[in-house]
Amino acid sequence: MRSFKRSTPIAAVILFTLMAQVAAQTQGLANTSWQLDKIQNADGTSVRPDDPDKYTLEFDADGSLVARLNCNRGHGTWKSSSPGQVELGQMAVTMAMCLPPSLDTRMAKDLAAVHSYAIENGYLHLNLSTGGSYEFAPQPPAGLPNTSWQLLEIRNADGTSLHPDDSTKYTVTFEADGNVTARLDCNRGRGTWKSSSPGQIELGPMALTRMMCPPGSLSDRVAKDWSTAQSYAIADGHLRLTFSAGENYEFKPFVEPSPTPSP
Repeated sequence: MRSFKRSTPIAAVILFTLMAQVAAQTQGLANTSWQLDKIQNADGTSVRPDDPDKYTLEFDADGSLVARLNCNRGHGTWKSSSPGQVELGQMAVTMAMCLPPSLDTRMAKDLAAVHSYAIENGYLHLNLSTGGSYEFAPQPPAGLPNTSWQLLEIRNADGTSLHPDDSTKYTVTFEADGNVTARLDCNRGRGTWKSSSPGQIELGPMALTRMMCPPGSLSDRVAKDWSTAQSYAIADGHLRLTFSAGENYEFKPFVEPSPTPSP
């Protein structure tokens, strides 16, 4: 009886490798945000930014591209017509003079030469037609995980505003695991939150106790508005939430009240 050796399925290995490469290239750019890790020069040398968060790219699903280039900001467009291919349109960039050392001028120039990309091991690689590449790490969620806030003001769409009688009665805590806890006067609530791009936020339905709070309470109002939040910003130490009907909520960092000394 003739014996046959089992041959290595070389074709299958090659096919699997090619599929893995395509998968790395076709992972979506839409609704992703990145911060610069390093610039790989064509001669093999590399340059790293002094602060990665000073150099960021945000690929919006509508084809808009938003960039931070140190002290400057840029707005442009992007499109990808085939796997691994990307075209960045001309970017309008502010012209402030950043303090040295700065990579803003170089990055603005190089972005126009980007012709392909790949996302590998969680990192975005933008390849330049002039040689070299840019490597970006995912941009971490800005500012919200593990923070607690107390309500200062509700600004209505008509320009009027409401203020709580005690801001410590209206607090929210954004946990790093995507859960959110809230105190709404005499009620307590739990829900979820997520932010897939800077400034964007989605608040899930909140499970809330149903106690009848005293007259003048904002508990029902906050609970009603909660799941319609669309965006947020943290500026000057305050959190501002914008809702779909045009309302804006302003919060300051929550400080646990000191216990009242016993007589």
